[in-house]
Amino acid sequence: MSIIGEPMHPGVAPWASWLKRMALSPRSLLVREVILEGELRDGSPARLVYLGEGESLGYLKQFFSRIEGLRDDGRYPIWGLRRRAALWRVGGNLVIAEVNRLFAFLRPRDSLVSYPWVRQKVELGEGAYRCRKKRLDSNARRRIRRYGYRHELAGVEALGRFYHELYAPYIRYRYGELTHLRSYRELERALRSGFLLKVLEGEEWVAGEVYRKRGDALIFLATGCTTPYERRLRHGALAAAKYFSARWARDHGIAVIDLLRSRPHAQDGLFRHKLNLGAQASVDPWVHTALWLLLPDNRTVPPLFERLLVAENGRLSEVGGMRAEAHPVDSTSAEAVREAAASASDRPS
Repeated sequence: MSIIGEPMHPGVAPWASWLKRMALSPRSLLVREVILEGELRDGSPARLVYLGEGESLGYLKQFFSRIEGLRDDGRYPIWGLRRRAALWRVGGNLVIAEVNRLFAFLRPRDSLVSYPWVRQKVELGEGAYRCRKKRLDSNARRRIRRYGYRHELAGVEALGRFYHELYAPYIRYRYGELTHLRSYRELERALRSGFLLKVLEGEEWVAGEVYRKRGDALIFLATGCTTPYERRLRHGALAAAKYFSARWARDHGIAVIDLLRSRPHAQDGLFRHKLNLGAQASVDPWVHTALWLLLPDNRTVPPLFERLLVAENGRLSEVGGMRAEAHPVDSTSAEAVREAAASASDRPS
């Protein structure tokens, strides 16, 4: 749980982010060492060595379809991380270290930098969104006509039902043990400047989303729908919510819709969904840890990890490199971008 609540004001966020890293730094002083062996979701065998505070260990386990061996070798002082990582990468092991970003000076020189989360924003006036807008609107309108969807804007009076009947059950269904719900009070505060968008099928409330408005930006905070979930998704209830919110944003002079965080992997469903909405990815300063990837000594990496996004030279690109689709990084996140590799031979091909 974060000690410091995430601020939305752009002038406050960098300072709050630094304070958060300071407050959480004690948990990184001892590095946990976990060895995972098994079969990845793409069917390839892999041995992954994780060194870190444990924040993203559950996420990395999801890369495996079957874990045949899991060994927790205890904890070691962070000052020995470089030595431990160098020892493990010998012999074809992929090493991922997760460390508080305050300790960036300890990063092995030839490591690649990724993050547990990246941020995705839709710039309504930019080409990435405009080239998709016609197709997105056409698909959404077709479902809206077919199922008779309409929308209403609501406030705090409807939040209780949304939170307990649409939002919390749906998020638990989608993310299982990795679920991390926003608090009721956070959404309640957001509605002071924003709104709860209700999607109705006839008179039945079937989906909804909570947005906060700040200046010319609309910040997405929560989504949910009623059961049966698969049918709601197939019938486009949540796609209708995105259509109605984007139309509201354009009508009210909104320049940016902030869709918040996704996992930095090109095959992640949520990341791809937001990308298809025209969102551009950027490094998120609020995330307090970084992931350092040390490729095996033979420079090969399991195919599934080739689709992981790493930050380099102002871009988020896939580890696979030659087949990568580059994703623009917000220039305000330059401090988080990976330093250039020591030499061209150190970069994955």
